[in-house]
Amino acid sequence: LSDTRDIALSPSRGLVGLVSQYDSVLNTPGILEIWDSGRKQQIVTIPNAAGVGLAWYPDEQKIVYTKIVDGIFKLHEYDLKTKADVYLADGHQPRISPDGKLLMFLRDDAAYLQDLATRNERIVNLPGLFQYPNGGFLGFSSPDTFLYIALATAGSPERWTKYNSPLVGPKPLVTIKIADTHTSEFQTVLDGIDSRDT
Repeated sequence: LSDTRDIALSPSRGLVGLVSQYDSVLNTPGILEIWDSGRKQQIVTIPNAAGVGLAWYPDEQKIVYTKIVDGIFKLHEYDLKTKADVYLADGHQPRISPDGKLLMFLRDDAAYLQDLATRNERIVNLPGLFQYPNGGFLGFSSPDTFLYIALATAGSPERWTKYNSPLVGPKPLVTIKIADTHTSEFQTVLDGIDSRDT
């Protein structure tokens, strides 16, 4: 697993999705590999994958991954049963809701929510969303609420790291917030996290 960039374990069947051989610096496509951990057997490999997020559906029949097409991140859904590889949207960092009906993802520094039945999508306001290499997304805590990493928002004091490199300097401390996907109302769940540890 030394060249593995992203790993996602299915909810209960022991299926593992991982992206290998992806180079994020050069944006060189890697390979999506799906393994059955119980049988220690590789099920499928799919080329042109990017190591920027994987998400299993609750039924474990499909996985959403990021594919690189003409240098652009595109979300695809791979169905283990039918072997269909379907385009969903431009973006990365996919997260599937616990009921399997919604897809949250990033595109152009904004969070989007897609209804998977209709493919309709809309921007979701996640105040203070922290854009770092792993996207700042944690995941759904319910079909209507979403956890994410954020910077301090209005009314909160900005705090900075200590014991910094003299070349880089202090970094802002981040928070974990929970937001309602319908109203964008949010609250801070955990405060004062060193972003170098996320």
